[in-house]
Amino acid sequence: MKDKLSVEILPMALGAFSAALDNNVLNICLPLLAKEFETDLGTVQFVSSSYVFAICSLLLFFAYLSASIGRKYVFSIGVTLFSLGSLAAAFSPNIFMLILFRIIQGMGAAMFMANGMALINSHFSNEVKGRAFGIIFTATSVASIIGPVVGGVIATIWGWRAIFFLITPIGTLAGVLALKLLDKEDQKPITSFDLIGSVLSILGVFAFFSCFYLVKSRYPLLALVALAGAVALFFFFRNSQRGNSNPVLNPKIWDQKNFRQANMQSGLIFAIMMVVSVVLPFYFHDVFGYSSAYSGMVLATMAISIVAVSYYSGFLADKLGTQKITSMGIMLVLIGIMTLLIGVYVKLNWILIMGNLILGAGIGVFNPANNKMIMQSVPNEFAAMAASINVLSRNAGIAIGIALSGIGYSAFISFDLPPDMAAASVLGLFLFLNVLVQKIEVH
Repeated sequence: MKDKLSVEILPMALGAFSAALDNNVLNICLPLLAKEFETDLGTVQFVSSSYVFAICSLLLFFAYLSASIGRKYVFSIGVTLFSLGSLAAAFSPNIFMLILFRIIQGMGAAMFMANGMALINSHFSNEVKGRAFGIIFTATSVASIIGPVVGGVIATIWGWRAIFFLITPIGTLAGVLALKLLDKEDQKPITSFDLIGSVLSILGVFAFFSCFYLVKSRYPLLALVALAGAVALFFFFRNSQRGNSNPVLNPKIWDQKNFRQANMQSGLIFAIMMVVSVVLPFYFHDVFGYSSAYSGMVLATMAISIVAVSYYSGFLADKLGTQKITSMGIMLVLIGIMTLLIGVYVKLNWILIMGNLILGAGIGVFNPANNKMIMQSVPNEFAAMAASINVLSRNAGIAIGIALSGIGYSAFISFDLPPDMAAASVLGLFLFLNVLVQKIEVH
């Protein structure tokens, strides 16, 4: 293990950057895809959702395989597959082939996302691990900031296909660097393969994330069917792992209190981030008639704040311990939401901007320290599994935040609540949930 940060952080940082840039860049181009392929927006949205579905559904499976194949090799294969999928997507002749290539990209992304944090955990000592996680979170945040801008410019000048040409070399470079810079780890031969657990985990996660997309479809009742199916699949999956000699998910991991609480809190923090990102644009449009560009600039202050503090949060986590820093981040998140509530109530934009800055600082402080806490709470042999569960927790929070904020805001409006009160009600609900989770953790 390295006691100082070194170039070995580059493959993981580039992988995280390319994945975040890919999704943020492409979202801005969905209307262009609908126009070129002469299809509706509902079909085009599968270009993004199929990528997310593939990632989330396969994370646990690839984390399971990485112990026998080797995390370094699974990571390198993953970013290479991601890059090849991106290159193929640039030549897509129709929307269905584009969706297929996006699924291939998602498979590759699942492979390196399942191992990125685990590789940091095995290559860097506890003295610098927090800073390493801070760099990774900074890379993803920078991609989130520049993604829409870069995507809009490139698509306007060269067309949407050029976006995939941009992504390809970044992922390829990450794969090459991973093979050259990362140490080879001990591999664990597979004595028995958990086929039932693998299938149940893939189907269960797929059904869970599907329900949040179905809520916004023409058939929202199907979301309840998908959710019921996910619950049933997870029940059978959990039972299949008990007493299994080589389970996909070792029950001992989730049974650890610190690990479980850190992931629950991570999901909630990302849910709050998405709630603000969904509710504020509605608020600005419905109350002031502001454009999406104005909403984007206000929300960008949150991302800028995240970038500004993430590395230093990791530094403090290395020096002061993860518990103090995660608690500080959660407190800043709570203050940020309360500031936003005040701004919504008094209708002062500078207070809303301040709330976004404080909220972004809280997220930036929380995430690197929380990631370090998660990886420290499990043995190194379970590191890839722990990293996958953390990525799943974050994505679950994002999906839940988007779905509940949109449904909640629309529901409050339908009850003839003014837009400012509807926005305040949704923000207040998630503030209450955050406080409730803190109380549960204390007890």
